[in-house]
Amino acid sequence: MKMNLGEFQDKLLAALPDIPAQAQRGGRYVLDHPDDVVIYSMREIAERAGVSPATLVRLVNLLGSAKWSEIRLIHSDICVRRRRLYRSGAGGGRQRGPGSGSGNLPLAQGKPVAYRGGQQRRRDP
Repeated sequence: MKMNLGEFQDKLLAALPDIPAQAQRGGRYVLDHPDDVVIYSMREIAERAGVSPATLVRLVNLLGSAKWSEIRLIHSDICVRRRRLYRSGAGGGRQRGPGSGSGNLPLAQGKPVAYRGGQQRRRDP
């Protein structure tokens, strides 16, 4: 049976205290940046995590998987589900402020308004 992302993350969290320090570092990066696993190559992730690619291979082996591609597939499933939710309009209920959905920025006195941190800010040219 194929593991889902939650099961993988639980397994990785449980294994962290018992694996070598470099593998822990790679594992923490994978936990903290799940989208990166899909977007970047294993070499790029290793570089970002500050470990060697061989460390990520060892991490995968320690977790009982045969290949990095299995881990990537687990992570890609969640991205596909997010995309489906976004397309169906159930993408987390994000609100972009007045005028959202039209693709246009709302205007305040004829100037675009940016929304950041829940505050409205006027953009001056």
